[in-house]
Amino acid sequence: MFKYKKENYKIIIQDLNKDFPNCDVKLAGKYIKIFTTSTDEHRIVTDYLKEKCEEFYVINPPDSRLQKIVIEGLPVSTEIGEIQADLTSRGFCVEKVTQLTRSKTKSPLPIFMVELE
Repeated sequence: MFKYKKENYKIIIQDLNKDFPNCDVKLAGKYIKIFTTSTDEHRIVTDYLKEKCEEFYVINPPDSRLQKIVIEGLPVSTEIGEIQADLTSRGFCVEKVTQLTRSKTKSPLPIFMVELE
């Protein structure tokens, strides 16, 4: 997504359409969303925007993000290490385990957030 600027967006869109005719471009508020069809195209587009000194940011694709799982119903006294060890023994690649807390009192809840690769 790159920041829409009235004076230069037409040139950038024309260059992208010329090099990547299958690339989708949509206006979303103050930004223009660019959807590429492959990771190679994505890399080339980001390099192009860097070269042009454009303001942009990249949203990581869902397959590269960690998967978050919520476990409920365990006792509040359950150790995080126990949960991590049990999931690892079952073949999961556990990145992180945290116990959720009440926002006002900060007391622990019987809810655990697990991040998996």
